Amino acid sequence: MFDIGWSELVLIGIVALVVVGPKDLPAMFRTLGRVTAKGRMMARDFQRAMEDAADEAGLKDIQRDLNSIRSPMQSGLDAVNRKLDDWDDRSRANRTTTSGVTTPPAANGSAPPPAAPVPPAATAPLETPSNAQGTDPAAVAAAAPRAHASEPVSEPAVAKASAESPGDGTKV
Repeated sequence: MFDIGWSELVLIGIVALVVVGPKDLPAMFRTLGRVTAKGRMMARDFQRAMEDAADEAGLKDIQRDLNSIRSPMQSGLDAVNRKLDDWDDRSRANRTTTSGVTTPPAANGSAPPPAAPVPPAATAPLETPSNAQGTDPAAVAAAAPRAHASEPVSEPAVAKASAESPGDGTKV
């Protein structure tokens, strides 16, 4: 309770011996022991009185009922928490494996080639009827927005090479 060790007890005994004197020291320790015993007895009686009052009020029955209600609910919440923890662990594992670490392609070369970067589309200003000069219907029709034809993206050289030979020396 007070966390008094042996060294502190020896120090208290030496100080008591010097202050009280060797003649009255045993009587003082006897009196101190009696006071301590009375204090403990009073604390024990108070605790028993509080427990008896709680029993008379029926608090133990209410506490037992609440515990029986809380027990299944708590076990259900524990199950939900376990499932959420499992899900959280899996999502963390997925995030760490997909965050920048890629799996190497198969040794036999059957893995698909990496995708080629797509060049950005050419951005030329489009003429709209509001930009067209004049209000002649033919000029407006001529100035109608037109899409520019784009060329198909050629297959990258790496992809062509992997399509011809899978990498182990055999021809496809």
